[in-house]
Amino acid sequence: MRELDVFSTAQCVKVNPDSPQKQVRFLTLSDGKKLLTPQPRLRTGFFSVIESNMLTSGTIKEACTSVGVAKYGRPIGLDEKIKVDLIVIGSVAVDPKTGARLGKGESDSGGIACKIAKRTKVQGFAELEYGMLRYMGAIDDSTLVVTSVHDCQLVDDIPVEKLLIHDVPVDIICTPTQVIFTHTSIPKPQGW
Repeated sequence: MRELDVFSTAQCVKVNPDSPQKQVRFLTLSDGKKLLTPQPRLRTGFFSVIESNMLTSGTIKEACTSVGVAKYGRPIGLDEKIKVDLIVIGSVAVDPKTGARLGKGESDSGGIACKIAKRTKVQGFAELEYGMLRYMGAIDDSTLVVTSVHDCQLVDDIPVEKLLIHDVPVDIICTPTQVIFTHTSIPKPQGW
């Protein structure tokens, strides 16, 4: 991830709060960037911003955890003016030829996220978060989406024709052994 030009030039990176992306959150803060991460389960707000310049080298590791986000992060709402340069999301499976991905599809876990998901028919948190960022004006079609997965999560049979208008495709796939630029032609969601 660190070798990607888009990562090295990014000033603000949105990274999901799941365990597999903990290292990406660590790299983001260690490299002096602003980290935007969703509130856990979106129950107490929408996003938290962690400013790397407010941390010491000893607190960066803690700031990458859900406890650390609550301790060091500043909650923000949908009216916050922020520009996100790069989005990093997790995937259950991803097609390297098309950039189509499958997430966990768990936006039915409760709280405000559940209410928004039911109203918009969005199935996963990554899609819900993407829609909120579009609504905020924090991202646009040119904002690259990266997924970090294991090589065994690469599949070549996700049917693009089954994707819905809110499904988020990925531009770049990072695995432990390779970086894949998908050159996806799947349109990115436009938000609400």
